[in-house]
Amino acid sequence: MHNMKDLIESIKKHEGFRGSVYLCSEGFETVGYGCRTPLSVSELMDLSESRVITGFGEGIDFPLSESEAEYLLRSRLSDIMKDITTRKPMLLKLPLFKQVIVYEMAYQLGVNGVLNFQKMFRALEGNYYALASKEMLNSKWAKQTPNRAKVLSSKMASASDDASFDVVN
Repeated sequence: MHNMKDLIESIKKHEGFRGSVYLCSEGFETVGYGCRTPLSVSELMDLSESRVITGFGEGIDFPLSESEAEYLLRSRLSDIMKDITTRKPMLLKLPLFKQVIVYEMAYQLGVNGVLNFQKMFRALEGNYYALASKEMLNSKWAKQTPNRAKVLSSKMASASDDASFDVVN
C-alpha cells in the first residue's frame, strides 16, 4: 500500500457499501462503508421520512450516496489516525505501509478495539512484523473476519509494500 488512496480503497473493498442503515455482524447500526451511526435505527427511520439525517453533522440525504459515504469514511479515518497515533506514538516510527494496516484495523474495530492487541503492539515496537502478524491472527477479530485478517496479517508479515491489498476470496 503506497498511499492513503490505497488505504481508502482497501477499506471500501473490505467494508462494502450500503446507503441505508443495516446491522453489521456484531449488531451495530451501520451505514456507508462500515460507519456506525450516531443514531438508533428507529431515530434514523423517523428521519428518513424527511430524507435528512442531522446526526452526521451538516445533514446528509438518506440513503447515503457513495460519495457521501466516502466523505464519512475519510472523516472518520482522519479522526482515527489522530487518536491512535496520539495514544500509540510508536506507530509513527513504523514504515507507512505498516502504519496503514493498523489504521485499517482501527477503522474496523475502533481505536479501543485495536488497542487491545497488546502483544501485536509489543511486537511492532521491536519491528517483529512476523510476530505481529501472528498476534493479529490469534484473535476474535481473525475468527470473525478471517479473509480481511489474513490479507492484513500477510501484509504485516511481508518485508515490503509490493503486495496488493486485494481481498482474497
